[in-house]
Amino acid sequence: MDANKPAAAIVAPVEPNRPCPFTGLIMANDVLVRSGPGTHFYQCAKLFRGDKVDVLKEEGGWSQVVPPPGSFSWIAMEYVGIDVKDRTGGIVTGEGVVAYAGTDLQSPLHSPSKQAVLRRGDRVKLLGQDTEGYLKIACPSGSSLWVSSRYIEPVIRLADTSPAPVAAQAGTPGSVPAPEPTLEEKSLKEFYQIQEKFKAEVAKPLMEQDYTSLKKPLTALANAQDAGKAAQYARHLLERITSCELAKQASKELQQQDKQFADSRDRIEKARQRQLALTPDLGRFSVIGTFQTSSIFGGGPQGQRFRVTDETGRVLSYAEAVGTAASLDLAPFVGQKVGLVGTVKPYPVVGGALVEFTEIVKVQ
Repeated sequence: MDANKPAAAIVAPVEPNRPCPFTGLIMANDVLVRSGPGTHFYQCAKLFRGDKVDVLKEEGGWSQVVPPPGSFSWIAMEYVGIDVKDRTGGIVTGEGVVAYAGTDLQSPLHSPSKQAVLRRGDRVKLLGQDTEGYLKIACPSGSSLWVSSRYIEPVIRLADTSPAPVAAQAGTPGSVPAPEPTLEEKSLKEFYQIQEKFKAEVAKPLMEQDYTSLKKPLTALANAQDAGKAAQYARHLLERITSCELAKQASKELQQQDKQFADSRDRIEKARQRQLALTPDLGRFSVIGTFQTSSIFGGGPQGQRFRVTDETGRVLSYAEAVGTAASLDLAPFVGQKVGLVGTVKPYPVVGGALVEFTEIVKVQ
């Protein structure tokens, strides 16, 4: 959109010194929302004619805006702990943790535009499972994105202060019959009605959003031969709906993984308590069970991972040697009942727990 202006687009003049903040109206379709003020910054979303944005400031022909609905950020998962009281919430565990402007068009590792710097204890809303070690989160407070100023017109300037024309009465001398709207005009009217319903839906909490009733009429518009621009706009809106539905599905999967992790932690703790009842001095261990090799996770860049099972053979957790334990010969411990000293972390790959252990001890 920044490079190719669509036909018949209404383009607002660039006014770099307009008083800010203000609410603006998008005056064209396929307007790119970028991670920074320039075309060399990556695309984060698209806006369409009639969308509203809150402009914070303008500089060099670009408007800094509050992230529109559907925007998100990336944060390294190693700095986020799951809130046990709210599985869709996370707590930042480090100082100066950067949240990056999110996009579905490239991987988190190649999305380097900083949106916010978070502190230990800050809360974030989780929107999806991890990708390349990053979590998708709702844009933190104070986040912003950028839109070319020439596609934004302050809402206050859209008011038409001229007198409303008086329609001629049919059959009166000199009256001109109102022309019948074209199929494209009818299709555009239908599209904008659907777009308003989409805006209302995307404003709801993620898990409450339902686009089922919108997809059928949008698909019909997208496939209509004589719908003109309405067909193009409908296809773009269907893409946005697909992104929203993928985010919802990812959130469901994350909640399921969180539940599996919680169940794993519960099994670990119950097994640990059973051992403590027999031998109280085993309380320093994070998990106690039979140490087994894993046919799923062998050697790799992160080293070999093992399984720890209970007396029935059920997996309590997976395990990986770190620190001083990484140099140990672990073969003598395989098949033995052991206690592991380390840190229990979520293991999204299997929806369970992973113990990164620095010490392993055979127990009776």
